[in-house]
Amino acid sequence: MWYVVKRELPIHSLLYNFLPSWWHRGYGVDFGRRFLFDPEYRVECYLQMERILAERFPELTIGDPDPVARVVPPDFGNAATAAAAGCEIAYPQDNYPWNRHLEAEKIGTLRVAEDLASCFPYSEIVSQVQTLNRLYGRDETPLLIPRGVLNDAMLIRGQDFFVDRGENPQTARHLLDFCQRTLQSVVAFNAANGRSETAILTNCTVPFVGPQNYSEWLLPLDLEIYEQIRNNRQPFGVHHCGILDPYIPAYRRFARVDFLEIGWDSDIARTLAAFPESLVRYIYSAHFLLTSSRQAVERRAREILAQVPAADLRRFSLSVPDIEHGTADDKLMAILEACTCLDDVA
Repeated sequence: MWYVVKRELPIHSLLYNFLPSWWHRGYGVDFGRRFLFDPEYRVECYLQMERILAERFPELTIGDPDPVARVVPPDFGNAATAAAAGCEIAYPQDNYPWNRHLEAEKIGTLRVAEDLASCFPYSEIVSQVQTLNRLYGRDETPLLIPRGVLNDAMLIRGQDFFVDRGENPQTARHLLDFCQRTLQSVVAFNAANGRSETAILTNCTVPFVGPQNYSEWLLPLDLEIYEQIRNNRQPFGVHHCGILDPYIPAYRRFARVDFLEIGWDSDIARTLAAFPESLVRYIYSAHFLLTSSRQAVERRAREILAQVPAADLRRFSLSVPDIEHGTADDKLMAILEACTCLDDVA
């Protein structure tokens, strides 16, 4: 879950996210099967987590000392499409769900369900939202989270996807088609249920294929999804946690990108100039945060923010995801202090 700093900042927003291992090793929160399949337990965990953050990080203004129970759907994360494909799913106590890969002979049998909400794991999400609505007297509509075509193909098949593409191109093509059509069904389900949130393509694995291959055989699939999202009158976004720079020409093929999340060492000023309509969010490296000194963390945050033209500060966000157990608390404050110091300049 993302926790947004509530205090006023010169930039659009600053967000923190803590890994399950941070919660499990520090506070004993169990992220195993019960967390996914027991909705009341999960809500109680989130209430506890809100209180912990409010008490531990009062200066960050994240969390809530007196939280209210709400509808929190189960999040199968990156394993969602893999689960729909029939992959075996593991539910570790200190991590997100993950999946085992499918054998090549099973890929050709994959079919997207006509009613996506009737098949696992989407059926579980819908059912639990209904359960929590009854429990808390709410009327929330389920939200299925879109993923990415190549991301899902690699999660389902692993690195053998690239072997298939060379030796069994029909198998690779069928898998891409399954992943694309599943994503399109997710988008259609959300639209049919009145959800209007920004639909974000997750392209974490795109750097594995390079900008030319992405443009030639993956971008056409993403463009079809983009057209569907725009026809639904939804905002459109791209999550690209690698270096964005070589992919700017490809992503500029989307007529409008409302949200763009870019990876560590991406050229921020160039991105803001190339996508003047976008809210741009920059990902602060969790590894750098863990392994560097407080002084280095703050200095790097200042260097990041210095790349943002003053006129673009209000459409720039900084995210600090995947905070690992063992990360010193004062490093999180260092990033906030770097942001608040912009008040003297903005």
